[in-house]
Amino acid sequence: MVDLNRKQFLSVLAGGICSSNQFVQSVPTTDALEVPSYLKGYEAQYRNNPRAAAVE
Repeated sequence: MVDLNRKQFLSVLAGGICSSNQFVQSVPTTDALEVPSYLKGYEAQYRNNPRAAAVE
């Protein structure tokens, strides 16, 4: 049996969770953004700044 203190145990536990890709979320790219139907004609502006396109 291996004797670990609390700090060592938590670092080993966190390392296993982070390396498992279970909690990693992918960030959508700007190419993956679908322009809503009410913003047709503002596609380029929507890809640069979605909020500004929605305001116009």
